[in-house]
Order: sequence, then structure tokens, then C-alpha cells
Amino acid sequence: MIKFGVAPDVVEKCLNHTEENKVKRIYQRYNYKDEQKAAWKLLGENLDLIRDKALINKPKDQLDS
Repeated sequence: MIKFGVAPDVVEKCLNHTEENKVKRIYQRYNYKDEQKAAWKLLGENLDLIRDKALINKPKDQLDS
């Protein structure tokens, strides 16, 4: 996700990682809900592109499998 421009804090939230620093964990309560939604959508779009590219390059006799 970072490769696609998603902020590291958002990626950490998407992966459900928790902050190790207890003080930060207490005071940084923003949930990044909208940012996470956009990040997952961006990842999905990029995975679709990878899949579509693989299908384009696949020999026609292998398209059914």
C-alpha cells in the first residue's frame, strides 16, 4: 500500500497493528476510517490491474483454468 502512496499510519491501521508506545496509543485515537477505506480500494484496484495483466499475457488455451 505504501508503494501506492498510502501513508504508513494508515497501512498500520489497515493491518490492525497497535502502537507499541503506550502514551501515543492513549492520545492518538483517530481511527483513519475514511483513509482505510480508500487504501483498501486502491489496493483492490491495483490487484485487479495485476490480474488483468496476467490474463492478457496468458496463452488462450489456458484462459479457462
